[in-house]
Amino acid sequence: MNEKMKKSLMMLAYQSALALGIFVVLFVINRFLPQVTDKISVIWTKNTDLKKVGQLLLEISKELIPF
Repeated sequence: MNEKMKKSLMMLAYQSALALGIFVVLFVINRFLPQVTDKISVIWTKNTDLKKVGQLLLEISKELIPF
């Protein structure tokens, strides 16, 4: 295995471990302290325009899958 591939796989492993760690922390917080996520969700969705997000995801999916 060449060094470039080895470095890429190690970076993927580190990023996956970090993402899994963040998921576990958020899952535990949601499991034991659901009121915290209720308070935070107002902040997360305060400035979100769901119609624009939906249109953007639809455009991206059309570019990725042209059928």
